[in-house]
Amino acid sequence: MNTFSLSRLSGDEQLWNGLILGDRDSLGAIYHKYVQDLFRFGCSLVHDEDLVRDAIQEVFVDLWKYHSTLQPTDMVKVYLFKCLSNRIQKESQSGQKRKAKLEKYMLDEEVIVESIETSLITAIQNRSLQTRLRKALEYLPLRQKEVINCLFFENFSYEETAKIMNINLRSVYTLAWKAISSLKESVGFRIFLLFALGLFS
Repeated sequence: MNTFSLSRLSGDEQLWNGLILGDRDSLGAIYHKYVQDLFRFGCSLVHDEDLVRDAIQEVFVDLWKYHSTLQPTDMVKVYLFKCLSNRIQKESQSGQKRKAKLEKYMLDEEVIVESIETSLITAIQNRSLQTRLRKALEYLPLRQKEVINCLFFENFSYEETAKIMNINLRSVYTLAWKAISSLKESVGFRIFLLFALGLFS
């Protein structure tokens, strides 16, 4: 890969446009800017560093291979996370097929999820529960784990998360509600309730 100057190539849109035009330096700059974020995100979904590295490599190989067909965007990070998500999801599905459970009842996910969002962020950031929460995350289905990581660890919006995961907004709320419900059970409802009430220190 050619040597590039980040000072010369600045701004995601400029780098992306350079990639579309076939500039290898732009591809390199995008790679070096986001590779660590992508690796961290990928490892939060699957515990296979080699798979994640291969998936990231494939994402950038495809970016270069199809650079002339890419569309302009000002959401480069979202696009990259979406590509990596799709690649990992595809690899995971090839290893084992999972049957989706039918929802027995439907609550108003948007209101419920957003109402406890602050409490969940507080819980995640609290050192005393961080380890327990991360362990609980390990047992979530891949898509639930992904939505939690996008929303609460990567700080993407619900709309951006929907784009990354290639699902509609309602599905994001549904997955988030299921994941949050599981996490509440895993860390203990009483402790989670104390967080929600702001009584846990």
